[in-house]
Amino acid sequence: MLISGGPKVQVIAASSLRPNIRVPSIAKGIYRFLGNNHFDWQSLFSPLYRKSKSLFAGERRILGIIDLSSIEKPHSRKMEGISRVKRRDGKGTTNGYMNVSVLLSWSKKVGLGYFKIFSHQCELMSQNKEIDLAISEVSELLSEDTKVIWVWDRGFDDRKNYRKVLGLEDEFVGRAYHDRLVTVKGKECKLITKGKDLPIMHRFNAKLRIYRKVRRVIIGLSWMRFKLEGRSLWLLRARILWIDGIDVNKIEDQEWWLITNIRINHKKTAKRIWHYYKKRWEIEDFFRFLKEGLKIEKFQVMSLEEIRRIVAIAVIAGMFIYNLSEEVTSEPIKMLLYFGGWTGRDKPGKIVLKRGLSTFLSYLCIDSFLKANEFR
Repeated sequence: MLISGGPKVQVIAASSLRPNIRVPSIAKGIYRFLGNNHFDWQSLFSPLYRKSKSLFAGERRILGIIDLSSIEKPHSRKMEGISRVKRRDGKGTTNGYMNVSVLLSWSKKVGLGYFKIFSHQCELMSQNKEIDLAISEVSELLSEDTKVIWVWDRGFDDRKNYRKVLGLEDEFVGRAYHDRLVTVKGKECKLITKGKDLPIMHRFNAKLRIYRKVRRVIIGLSWMRFKLEGRSLWLLRARILWIDGIDVNKIEDQEWWLITNIRINHKKTAKRIWHYYKKRWEIEDFFRFLKEGLKIEKFQVMSLEEIRRIVAIAVIAGMFIYNLSEEVTSEPIKMLLYFGGWTGRDKPGKIVLKRGLSTFLSYLCIDSFLKANEFR
């Protein structure tokens, strides 16, 4: 109800001919909720973690997709723990907070494994320690029989992260950023520089979202084995060779260098690893939806605890809408999509569903208001 069209109800009430009606302030309700000292922000996530645990019970392996991103507050100065963070567009730094989160995924099931807003100014741990804590918390959440395939972007290209996951005897697929010194067939060389000489070993057709549209592409894969700190790992190079309707040379992100401890001995394995990483791109839509659809960067509260609570509310709502958006064939979901402006042609996005849900909740609020004040 907090993210519904509450202001519409206030407008109707304020314009009512009955002056004795007291208009409830949704803003006051939210601030009372945020200032309640009987619980903390972590307790808000507990039901989601328990649901994820039951959702993946019995699974032998699942994907643990780690995201490390910033929540930008460029015009804020006095918020507790506000510090300098890297801008998402790569152009320097700005004021804000960091967020580390883990989404668990397998087949069509998605659940929240970990979520935390942290401040470089307030926290006693480094960024790598925060990542280490996230991995440990998820490992404790799941049963011992469930192995995680950790999937991360190049922001996690760090030896400490590799050691942590290898120590848990889990698998990982991560994007390489550093052209680090490794050993290939007994000779030292630079990893990415050596990988550029690899011939294409397998081609296949796929679909990728490029410029906000799903397009047909052809992907070329190459791979090799190397050693880092005495451990055998594999480098997988994936390149876009062709895009339907677009000159591939105009795309900035044409290739990806992936490091994994999954043994690549066949083209099927190489393709499967690429699909693991592709799943990460799909999950990124969730975080984009939180920032663009639920506006989690628009909060105006002072304390770090309240910031964490208000973001937690948005994450809970986001997970709810994300899971609903996977059920387009359901008649109730179709109804909400039509309320949000869906024409029934293309596959609808989460923004459309959120808009439809807001419209429906607004209707319920207005209906309740009218009944309570004898308008009907």
